[in-house]
Amino acid sequence: MNSSTSSAFSFEQSSHVIPPAELLTVAFSIFPDVSGSSIKASTWPWERIVQYIASPTKEFASKQDCPLIKLATFGQQRTEKGSLRHDANVLKVTGLEGDYDAGEVRINEAAMLLSDAGITAVIYTSPSHTEQAPRWRVLCPLSHPSPRGSERICWPG
Repeated sequence: MNSSTSSAFSFEQSSHVIPPAELLTVAFSIFPDVSGSSIKASTWPWERIVQYIASPTKEFASKQDCPLIKLATFGQQRTEKGSLRHDANVLKVTGLEGDYDAGEVRINEAAMLLSDAGITAVIYTSPSHTEQAPRWRVLCPLSHPSPRGSERICWPG
């Protein structure tokens, strides 16, 4: 696991892939920043998405400048503030994203739990991650796209 000590944020600092899905192709969207005013939609093999996350090509001055990846496709409906990144604009969900900010579970522990459950995923640290307080994201592709709204999960407890 790599860890950056620079004050600049990178899109990804470390990643774990749980088990690879060699034949899976996933549609996804990248928003260049949190404003969501523009979007780049792509469809890639899962392994290429994993490589994209594992090999950042740029560092960002702040968390607000980091691109956002969504495993979903979006329309062109904008909010009053001009954002394309909102639930009503989602067309299809192609995977699930999760943010972990509690600072207790290390990325390798999460990777082991997902692997044991047979869940295909990539996990990478977030800009606020430290060894003392782990923070990370997980992306899990779906086997096929689902309509908007089907990604809502109620977790017991």
